[in-house]
Amino acid sequence: MVEKYPSKVVFVYSTCIVGVIGDDLDAVCKDAASRHGIEVIPIQSSGFIGNKAAGYRAACDALLRLIKPVEGKLPPKAMSLNYLGDFNLAGEVWIIKNYLKQMGIDVNVAFTGDSSYDKLKKRAVHH
Repeated sequence: MVEKYPSKVVFVYSTCIVGVIGDDLDAVCKDAASRHGIEVIPIQSSGFIGNKAAGYRAACDALLRLIKPVEGKLPPKAMSLNYLGDFNLAGEVWIIKNYLKQMGIDVNVAFTGDSSYDKLKKRAVHH
């Protein structure tokens, strides 16, 4: 699939079947990452181990794995945040970012449906 649709990152979201048959999703993703030279991040979310919120949490945790601590020191930002959890279907993130800006809060990056790998890697900051 990566050959047909080049990507910098692939998320592999497991379902009940993976949990039932016992596939080693972490090993499969590690092998795929090595073969394709990209990040392949597993998301373990078999339906029988939790509810929809648990699946959402697993997906958010996977997104957070993209953020690596930056080498060296970053200039301090007194009021900034990483915004997580909006699909931005009708531009809600743009509205919220504007409200935050008016309050003096800088948004480093928004983890939304219209984010990109490069934005997440380059702009997100650990606090």
